[in-house]
Amino acid sequence: MFRLEEVDFFSPKIYKMKKALQCLLFVISVLPVYAQWSNNPGINRLVSNRIGAEYEPVSITDGANGSILFFIDNTSNGDIFAQKITSSGTIAWGGTSIPVPISVTTSEKFGLEVIADGSGGAFIAWSDNRHDPIVAEIYLQKLNSAGIVQWAANGLRVTSNTAQDDLLPQMCLDGAGGVIVTWYGDDSTTENIQAYAQRFNGSGIAQWVAGGVQVCTAGGFRAPSGIVADGSNGAIILLLDTRNDPNGFNYVFLNNNNLTNSDIYGQRLNGAGNLQWTANGAAIITASKNQNGDLQSGFAIPDGSGGIIFAFDDERNDDGSITNIDLFAQRVNGIGTPLWAANGVAVSAASGNQFLSGIVPDGAGGLIASIDYQDIFRLYAQRITAAGAPSWAVNGVPVSEVGDQITEASLTADGSGNTIFAFRSFSTNILKAQKLNSAGVLQWATAGATICNNDFAFANSPTIVSSDAGSAIISWSDYRNVALLSGQDIFASKVLTNGFLAGAVSGFATIANGNWNNPAIWAGGVVPPAGAFVQIRHAVIANVNASCATLNIAQPGGNLTVLNGIIISVGN
Repeated sequence: MFRLEEVDFFSPKIYKMKKALQCLLFVISVLPVYAQWSNNPGINRLVSNRIGAEYEPVSITDGANGSILFFIDNTSNGDIFAQKITSSGTIAWGGTSIPVPISVTTSEKFGLEVIADGSGGAFIAWSDNRHDPIVAEIYLQKLNSAGIVQWAANGLRVTSNTAQDDLLPQMCLDGAGGVIVTWYGDDSTTENIQAYAQRFNGSGIAQWVAGGVQVCTAGGFRAPSGIVADGSNGAIILLLDTRNDPNGFNYVFLNNNNLTNSDIYGQRLNGAGNLQWTANGAAIITASKNQNGDLQSGFAIPDGSGGIIFAFDDERNDDGSITNIDLFAQRVNGIGTPLWAANGVAVSAASGNQFLSGIVPDGAGGLIASIDYQDIFRLYAQRITAAGAPSWAVNGVPVSEVGDQITEASLTADGSGNTIFAFRSFSTNILKAQKLNSAGVLQWATAGATICNNDFAFANSPTIVSSDAGSAIISWSDYRNVALLSGQDIFASKVLTNGFLAGAVSGFATIANGNWNNPAIWAGGVVPPAGAFVQIRHAVIANVNASCATLNIAQPGGNLTVLNGIIISVGN
């Protein structure tokens, strides 16, 4: 006989010994049934398969434990579509080949930004070249909970200055059924880059001055790097600002990424579009060297008290070689006063480069940050409390395992004080997930939960939203159907609170040592049927042929010994 200590059991073929890709620890419970989902990580749930390539998915909650997905389709010059997938895995709008069109024109569309509208629908913003092939303008659309666009066909025109590139739209709700959108205008004619904002009511009617309110009129260039609602029908907007940079007034230097001292300023606009803080913006982060990169969008969340919490990339500890970029965070109240340490609290100040891939609220007035350790391609996370104190290990705790070479991480709060991360392991071509509790402790095995391991998928751009009972819906773009001429398609899977994929069959776990065919060793007193989730937590001898959907060896304690001539088939 031979013994398997660590194995990847997700292949649909009869298994053979190889390195473990998933070992999941979980609390035994009765799992709900999600018949539309696939519990096989090699199959997953198809969301959209239009002819052509669909990529860069963005997801938001539908307010009912489902997910609304928005993505670009390259059939023309990047059309925008949407599709809804419910908590049970049902495709809600049209079908996989006929998603809802948001903007279908011959113009190029990019910079897609989406937020939930609080009523099961969404606001969508993007840059669009439809009026000039070399100058972009901002467009906006509202989608209701039934998947019906509410405003002008192909989007509402927000800006109309054809001498200025309008880019990087960001949004927040206005608290009255409308939306506030901010962007930066790049006027190459007069060599000026400035931030603007506009408010639209629920009917798509602009509420502020035509062309938008200029957020700041100080010297230098600036662009929005985060926006949150202020709780009073207005917004707080963060600005990447060059007023203190020796090259900050030189358009050529800015375009060539030669800034050496960009800072972060902020401004608050009330519901009427009037500036509430000092006319030229409140100084928030003015440390040496560059904060927040060059025209890079930051990550911001409301603090729950009318203020803002944000995190950003920072070069203050770099020697100019761009080899030691760190991460900092700050909290600012409703009158523009920073509340944490001067120039921010270190999220991660380890050697080498770290970059943010997102932040979420920690449920107690602080934040959880997702950290990409670029030099070692490993994912870390850090929690900053409401008082501005890092509460996990110095420079963060590891989320992915050594050797994963992670890329493209995203995260969501699960509604129970935990955080779920989704990321691609470049080294194994596997899409994974991991859960951390409020103390920063891994809730699943070190290898994480396998979400997609299809050999031809090359799953990329994962996006994640929380669902029911501590679960999450993860969506992505992949290549498995390229040979079928449907190009790059959108897929999804639902990962349950215990790290299993949702499907029609409940989980089975051992409660004692013994032979596979002995009902007494299995929770519930039933030997796992074909199609089941199976976890081995004890010393088990496979003495009969069997099949299941997934098989996991939990550590410590799990051990599966397979007798000669016995076959365990794994997969759907």
